[in-house]
Amino acid sequence: MNDILAMQSARRIACEWLESYVQSEEFNNRCDECATQIAQVRTFYDIRSFNSQYDYYYDDDDSEADSPKSPHDVSKLEARCYYAGLFDRRGPKLIFRTSKDKYVVPDEYNDSPSRYVKLRPVYEHHKLGENNLWETVREQVVKLLDQRNILHSSVDLVRFCWPETSDRVDEFNKAVVEANARENQEESEDKAESHDAGNVKAYAKYGDLVITPITIWIGVLPDTLTSELAFQSSNDVLALLKQHGIFDVDVAYRESVAVDLAGSETFAPVANDHPSKDIIYPLPTALGLPIADLRTRNMQGTIAFYFKVGSDLYGVTSRRVFFPEYSGNIGYTYETGSQKQEVILMGEAAFKHFLLSVQAQMSSLRKKTEMYARYVAEFLVAAEKGGPGAKEATRRMKENQGKLDKGQAALSELKKFFVKVKLEWSDPKDRVIGYIVWAPPFGGASAPHSYTRDICVIKLDKKKFTRKLIGNMLDFGPEWDVTKYYGLYTGLQLDVPFEHNGLTGPLQIPLRGVLSSADVRKPASKDRSGQPLHHVLQRAPTTLTTVGCLSGFESHVRKYSAAGHVDSVELPIFKYDVDDKTGPFAQRGDSGSLVVDLLGRSVALLNSGTGRPYLPDITYGTPMHWLWDVIQTQFPGASLYFDS
Repeated sequence: MNDILAMQSARRIACEWLESYVQSEEFNNRCDECATQIAQVRTFYDIRSFNSQYDYYYDDDDSEADSPKSPHDVSKLEARCYYAGLFDRRGPKLIFRTSKDKYVVPDEYNDSPSRYVKLRPVYEHHKLGENNLWETVREQVVKLLDQRNILHSSVDLVRFCWPETSDRVDEFNKAVVEANARENQEESEDKAESHDAGNVKAYAKYGDLVITPITIWIGVLPDTLTSELAFQSSNDVLALLKQHGIFDVDVAYRESVAVDLAGSETFAPVANDHPSKDIIYPLPTALGLPIADLRTRNMQGTIAFYFKVGSDLYGVTSRRVFFPEYSGNIGYTYETGSQKQEVILMGEAAFKHFLLSVQAQMSSLRKKTEMYARYVAEFLVAAEKGGPGAKEATRRMKENQGKLDKGQAALSELKKFFVKVKLEWSDPKDRVIGYIVWAPPFGGASAPHSYTRDICVIKLDKKKFTRKLIGNMLDFGPEWDVTKYYGLYTGLQLDVPFEHNGLTGPLQIPLRGVLSSADVRKPASKDRSGQPLHHVLQRAPTTLTTVGCLSGFESHVRKYSAAGHVDSVELPIFKYDVDDKTGPFAQRGDSGSLVVDLLGRSVALLNSGTGRPYLPDITYGTPMHWLWDVIQTQFPGASLYFDS
């Protein structure tokens, strides 16, 4: 009894001290320091240094930039710049390509590429899209690569696009016709078939963009493939396509590695200063809640989505966040009475940065309120003087007084919340939100589709979720405003009324079903040039809310480790730049995030990417239509929908 009283007394004293401290000048100075630290934090992929084997763009030797050493070599400039734009100003290193467009070197090369390339998804092909032919061809391509001992990381079906003039597009197509004339001097029936409508390579022009023919894009490990071997391999693939009567597809090889998106702990999102809503993101529960293992707290994952079975509440995330590779690939099922593997909201570094961001936000708010207070005083003096400007001064004084009141209210709420979080959340045990109940062994070739099985189910503590739980809802986060949000929909020409958001507010998308396998190749939106694109979104701790486009043909991915390699089939997702900011669709630390489309349909669970280790040019996910069936088998009666 005495111990309990002592603890209550200590807590009361700590609370009183904190409440006094947040009103002090010392605390204000500390908040200013936090704001400076936040401002100095650069984006993860900007500050990440890479090993030289991945640094394709900056090459030490430029003297032979345009002097190929073998018939199939591309120049160093083309190798480093052909795919420039796929991530930042750099692109993956091109090794060999069968496409006929000529890469034009700038007149004065100054380390700047002459164009910026973007990936385009593929949704249809008159032959590859019929009777699962792409699945057959993809598997055969992998076998052909293995026969030549090519250490590949992925096989994707893509297109590319970049700004180009109409004259240049005509040159590209002329080069294709001339190449076909040279290559089709074999059998007459092959020649006829290769010139059938819809079976001839062509560069399409849409607005100011040129879109390439479909390409089988093969990723290989850095420094493992020569252009000569790539040329021979491309002939293997083209011969395979020819067997199926396909003549309109190119083949290209670039250096890349496939990596898991599970990573060391990342930062939590910053606070939102709007006083009329929940003060801190992500404490309100929506998709993308950052979580960690109570035991280690150094790996961070994400709650992808929630489901319920009866009155019980569960969350789904990636297994590898809680069961790293070194712990063994053994299935886990919680047995009643055994020790629980508990899950917490945010790990150590994320929580510290979370508090840092709150203090930085308070610094910003305090400076704004001080500015508004000065304006109010200045306009008050002007209004009291009278004269022709008195009326306008009075109006401006009232306007700034409203902003001052609003800012002071938000600052007061943030200070109260800071005290609450410091007292009630600093101990990791106080942030426990549930425990793991099921995590089947990781599988990279799960029958019959070879999808990645990377699942971990957490039974959540309803007492910590019920009041705030809004169910399966993608919240765009405080970095998105209404203008950017509606601009996303109107800019993409999405034929969907905004009312699909229901009553949850304009910056949230409720989940409405699961994207079926048949609908993967049926894009629900268009880009700004009117071309079909299946736009998707995800909310995750590292990249926050990003927009991408889902491709219609699944990819083969191979990840290497000391134990060998793991193959899997994945849904590919390309990045899509909403504004001037560029970056990957997902990064390390985003594993387990749920991808949804603009109609609110669940698409995939993120698991990996290819490209640079920390800058994927393609992100991959396990199809939700398969994953949800796996979960329902283990949890009969599971439902994604919440009535209240």
